[in-house]
Amino acid sequence: MSASKIDYSIKPDETWIIKAIAIMAMLFHHLFLVGPEYGQVAYVLARAGKICVALFVFLSGYGMAASFHKDMPSKVKAHFFVLCKRYAKFFINYWFVFFIAVPVGVFCFGRPLEVAYGENVNLVRSFISDMLGQQNYNSYNITW
Repeated sequence: MSASKIDYSIKPDETWIIKAIAIMAMLFHHLFLVGPEYGQVAYVLARAGKICVALFVFLSGYGMAASFHKDMPSKVKAHFFVLCKRYAKFFINYWFVFFIAVPVGVFCFGRPLEVAYGENVNLVRSFISDMLGQQNYNSYNITW
């Protein structure tokens, strides 16, 4: 087979395989990184399991590039359309968690907004900024 006929694209079934490998690497990384009692081999493999982050980032970028390529013929329209679609999907998922986690934290666990945002700040502005993902380390939940 000549080199020009080789298809280097990643098929959807192949992305599932890569995701499965990344999930297994992530589990191994989180389960065995801090436990020296499991031996040196488990520790080295757990450290190598950090590759899961790179695999997920690669697949996300590849998927975005593939969707840019196939969605629309006009490049400017395609980029705008795909980015809007991805931002909407991200924020819908983010807001779903945000609007459950913040009230649970405030009403069930007794952590008011003042604790997260500070005493002498505009709470409404900070809440809206947090809702848009712009609060950085002053967020209600800094891990997101």
